[in-house]
Amino acid sequence: MYAGQGKLGVMAYNRKNRADYETEFHLQNETDVIERICNHIGADYKKIPFTYRMDFAVHKLVTKKIWFFLEVKVRTFEMNRYKTSFVNLDKATAARDLTRNTGMPCYLAVQWKDRLGTIDFNEQFTVEYGGRFDRGDSQDDGIVAHYDVDKFTILNI
Repeated sequence: MYAGQGKLGVMAYNRKNRADYETEFHLQNETDVIERICNHIGADYKKIPFTYRMDFAVHKLVTKKIWFFLEVKVRTFEMNRYKTSFVNLDKATAARDLTRNTGMPCYLAVQWKDRLGTIDFNEQFTVEYGGRFDRGDSQDDGIVAHYDVDKFTILNI
């Protein structure tokens, strides 16, 4: 990362000269989600480098053996506002590659305003051209993988 990282509201740029929207606020929201999940299942976590395309490696407390990888998204709307939740297709395919190469599953965790849900990246998804348009970033739209929200496992934690 280049200068500017860590200041709320200031974008940093990653190695691809792409704006990095992971502000302190964003990272704290992710941390809140991963800590709730790990407390629920009796595990610990490590934030992993972005080259893995996942946010966290979750491991067993005693052995440190990686149990699974996790990508966390925090949304500002209710779960049922849309029929699907999407990620960039390259993230979905990278997750599937990581599972194929390590034998460990990769999950997407989405914290909506009203619920927390997870889904295995290996679940079926539909592919469309789309994305988000609220940040004015031309790289926010592209090919995305849509996962049906009714296929998410809801965590009551």
